[in-house]
Amino acid sequence: MKDIKTAFLSFFGHKGKGKIICIIGIVGILLIFISSFFPLSRDKEETAEGDTSAAYAARLEEQLEEMAADITGARQVRALVTLNSGEEYVYANEEKADSNESDSQDGDAKSQSSKKDSSEKSFVLMNGDSGSQQPLVITKLPPTVKGVVLVCQSAGSQEMQEALENAVTTALDIPSTRVYVTFTGA
Repeated sequence: MKDIKTAFLSFFGHKGKGKIICIIGIVGILLIFISSFFPLSRDKEETAEGDTSAAYAARLEEQLEEMAADITGARQVRALVTLNSGEEYVYANEEKADSNESDSQDGDAKSQSSKKDSSEKSFVLMNGDSGSQQPLVITKLPPTVKGVVLVCQSAGSQEMQEALENAVTTALDIPSTRVYVTFTGA
């Protein structure tokens, strides 16, 4: 016991190096312990669905405005993008199918056959960070575009309008009936 005590005193007695190392170790252990009470922050993608849909629409509007300004040479272009729905998630699932076929005969050569099919689908679950089970996400689909309106501050022609409609329908893969282009004059 005296050997441990002398070793401890000699360790902490040399110009404070031991004290500093011990204090740093204790602070590190406390930080690790305290961090276990706070959940890990995730990417900004895991915000509310409305926020991500609004951000997606704003990003599309900005890109469309830049594209339309390049095509028309207009100083000012405004775009409005409306969305059908928010992001959609595709989950992994398991499917179990079972098929039973049976034949039965009576003594008078009458035969009956029956077939029974059954299937069962279930999501593949995995453990989340908080210990709860969550479905396994295969892919996340972006919101679908419902319609687009472009307003260009320039004198436009029918050819210019068609060029803008073609650019928008190609970029967003939507029909031309969901695109409206107008010009406000010079």
